[in-house]
Amino acid sequence: MEEACAEANLELVKESFKSLLLSSDGTIPLMDRVMPGSAEVLQRSTCIAARHGHTEIFSYLLDQGAPINRDVAAFVFLGNNVELCQALLRNGWEPRAEEVYLPSVEFYL
Repeated sequence: MEEACAEANLELVKESFKSLLLSSDGTIPLMDRVMPGSAEVLQRSTCIAARHGHTEIFSYLLDQGAPINRDVAAFVFLGNNVELCQALLRNGWEPRAEEVYLPSVEFYL
């Protein structure tokens, strides 16, 4: 999934996303229905999509319920991409919701 996010391959991201799920029941929060270890894959994939500025992939992951944490927000801000910022806001992120420490992105670089 991470490679598909880096390459902006939306169809492969969608297929890979489905393979991370224990249940397709959208009424259950995403993080409660992913397979063990899949939360980290989802986190890295969301950061990679943001890092590369792939707004369609990034928006898809957020629309599916990918969590927004400070690493995700940091990559959005580093990219200085208005569409990514709008996707954050559309999916419930609020400015000042938490501190964003840019050094936290070193893991993904």
